[in-house]
Amino acid sequence: MSLIEGCYFFKDVTIQRLAFSTLKFIISSWGSNPSKIAGFTEFIFNDVSKALYSVPLNPNFNLNDVPYNTVFVDIIHNQKTIVEKYGAPYLEYLASTILPSLHCDSATISLYLTAFQKEDRNSLKTFLRGFILNKR
Repeated sequence: MSLIEGCYFFKDVTIQRLAFSTLKFIISSWGSNPSKIAGFTEFIFNDVSKALYSVPLNPNFNLNDVPYNTVFVDIIHNQKTIVEKYGAPYLEYLASTILPSLHCDSATISLYLTAFQKEDRNSLKTFLRGFILNKR
């Protein structure tokens, strides 16, 4: 099982949490200098981003269940860390690729990007919870 596959492993929330926590560590450690690892930025933008958005949108991901809520916090920390490490290029990727694939209109995309740039992690959790529930 790969790290990304662990993110999608709904049968065991502990595996999901471990996968997302490990990703956060990797992003925090290597995101500052992605040129050291060939393809790392593409991996983050494509594979990790896809998991960060598709996992909580899955109906099996129960936001009212404490273990899944813990995974949700890890997902938010990953998203925020990627934004902090990659800045404008990642926000542009969200606006041009990820959010349109979730059928977000331009107003929602603008609101979403503003939240990531200005909100603290707790406020962002509230915003993203509403966003996820609205998209299901």
